Amino acid sequence: MSDKFLMPARLTKFNTHAVTASLMMVAMVSLSACSAPQAEVPKAPEGFVNGKTVDPELAKVKADAQAKWKEFVEAFNVKQKGEKFAVNSCLYDSGKSEFKWIEVDRVYDNEIVGHLEKDSVYLPGIKAGMAVTVKVPDIEDWAFVDSKGVQHGGASQAILQKRAGK
Repeated sequence: MSDKFLMPARLTKFNTHAVTASLMMVAMVSLSACSAPQAEVPKAPEGFVNGKTVDPELAKVKADAQAKWKEFVEAFNVKQKGEKFAVNSCLYDSGKSEFKWIEVDRVYDNEIVGHLEKDSVYLPGIKAGMAVTVKVPDIEDWAFVDSKGVQHGGASQAILQKRAGK
């Protein structure tokens, strides 16, 4: 399977200058940013696992997440206080990329708007609290914990934790 499924998320702020800068940044970044670099792959920081360029397990997670997207939306539409909903997507900045979990604030027909809870490890311009808009086809995985404490989705986390020996 190719990396064609890796598409950029759009980063937005709630002011005109940030939106303009974000759009310029997305326009300058190529779709190959999430593919493996030509040189040696850098070692992931403690607690992180580098993924493979072509990863059949994670491609299946994306296909399942897309096929079950309606389940996520239905649960989000009736979410209760304290429940958190998140999606995983590839973000881009300065020619680099990183998959990040984005806490969902709103769901629209073909996109979500959310925010980052943590700073990026690899992307210096991506900071906690930033508003992020992601098109539904760019979502690699999704997860939420219901009011009974049961996690739904999040299959990519389980795969990467297993690979990390956790």
